[in-house]
Amino acid sequence: LIDGILNPAEWNGLANAAAMPLAKDVGGGGVAVNRQSKAWLCYDQKALYIAVDNLVGAGAQMGANDWGANDAIEVALRPLRKDNKPAPITVIRGYANGFLQYGTTPNASDEPKAMEPADIRFKAAKGDKGHWVAELVIPFHMIDFDPQSPTRIAFNLTVRKPGDDLWLMWESTSGNSFDVGQAGIIELAP
Repeated sequence: LIDGILNPAEWNGLANAAAMPLAKDVGGGGVAVNRQSKAWLCYDQKALYIAVDNLVGAGAQMGANDWGANDAIEVALRPLRKDNKPAPITVIRGYANGFLQYGTTPNASDEPKAMEPADIRFKAAKGDKGHWVAELVIPFHMIDFDPQSPTRIAFNLTVRKPGDDLWLMWESTSGNSFDVGQAGIIELAP
């Protein structure tokens, strides 16, 4: 259920040991523990599911949807094809106010071209003690990905926290947050 509530039964127990830490800044350095975010990923044959728990400070900007100026998460994905033909980078941005953006770009230099998010589902909700939660369902057809072949996706996950001037990433890119070629790879088990 995509409702902005982190339910352990829906996210394999929400174990901290299973969480993906979002604790690196764009240049590669670590960030103070009190401002990190964490994410949980899972998938089935139809979609990728992502939950993100974001701790924010008093200066959080949660009321609008301007990338870079407001609290948001960004998921960037590029299927790695067996024929080595480059797929576009899919960029999905979900804001703390509930707004969703979706687009693609052929490279990591150009801002994504806005498109209709169609079947992507997103919910953001303010939690307690300075937290906000994001939950996403990304159908594989929205990223031109067949989970049977290939099984690898160049990937990055970023959280923007403008109140603390933080760009927290799973893997630092030293450039645009959606530069998945400088980030990491997730591999789906068959």
